[in-house]
Amino acid sequence: MTLDKTQQDALTQKILEALTTTQRGDLLPRQTQLIEDGISDLLKNHSVEQLTSEMIQGQYELVTEVVAPAERILLSERLSASADKD
Repeated sequence: MTLDKTQQDALTQKILEALTTTQRGDLLPRQTQLIEDGISDLLKNHSVEQLTSEMIQGQYELVTEVVAPAERILLSERLSASADKD
């Protein structure tokens, strides 16, 4: 889905309001991508105006607690780096 500048700005503002600075700062790049993908999926059935803080927070929690917790990503990266050395 392609958003125009106004919609992109509105979406960015909604994300900034829904997630704290700490939440956003603690995300690993993979988690950020997964959250963005989840929000894109939401935008298939909802307009930017219809997105709520709860929906955005739900994507954050789904990614950080269920799909890709930081510990799992970091462990996977360590195992991959270790395998590359062998």
